[in-house]
Amino acid sequence: MPDISERLFFILAYLKNNPLQEYHAACFGMDWKHCSIFVHCLTHILRLRLETMGLVPV
Repeated sequence: MPDISERLFFILAYLKNNPLQEYHAACFGMDWKHCSIFVHCLTHILRLRLETMGLVPV
């Protein structure tokens, strides 16, 4: 996923729908291993960004 907006859509769709990673990978045309890596990395980046903005849910 080269575009930042695609990455944001990927992680927000995952967090909102909470699907199995195999299903989410199939929806985005990738294998499970890459989906798992993206989910973990992007979740961490999103959480750090929300913390710096002071927008972490309580």
